[in-house]
Amino acid sequence: MSDVSPYAAPIAEPVLDAHVMQATGGVWRDGNTLVMWKGAVLPDRCVRCNTPTTRRLKRTLYWHHPLVWLVIVAGVLVYVIVALVVRKKAVVRFGFCDRHYKRRLLAILAWWVITLACVASVWYGVAHNGNPAWPIWAAILVFFGNLLFAVAITRPVAPTRIDDQYVWLKKIHPDFLANFAPVPE
Repeated sequence: MSDVSPYAAPIAEPVLDAHVMQATGGVWRDGNTLVMWKGAVLPDRCVRCNTPTTRRLKRTLYWHHPLVWLVIVAGVLVYVIVALVVRKKAVVRFGFCDRHYKRRLLAILAWWVITLACVASVWYGVAHNGNPAWPIWAAILVFFGNLLFAVAITRPVAPTRIDDQYVWLKKIHPDFLANFAPVPE
């Protein structure tokens, strides 16, 4: 009879630090892309400027293959459903210095201020029966531009690919990438 209980809790995989992961092949650089094992722990350095830091951000990143965007031709709802089904997920913890953290908070604050200004502009246009109509159209245009701003500016790192074991990240400072060995051939 086996000593292993089928009802026992699963044994968690040990969390390894960045030095051990490098020695075992957990974090690499590939040009300007960081390639890491999903369970890897990055060093306590800012990913944006490579300065030492004690602040760590935890982000859940999602990615799907770019060809999934073609499904939007069938409709936005169909695209959303397909993207939710086929997306890959990774939880990444990385260092972020105080300077870049404050810059990110200011960008988020700017996004909120612009969004509230858009809502006020639409409210003004509706309250005046659309006469003149330009505040409503300007608010809609600015709002969608603001969404692009939010995605581009406030995301500290950007996944370029995620599979079952590894994550590929962009928006990483070259000096931070220099801490890691190149991807093995």
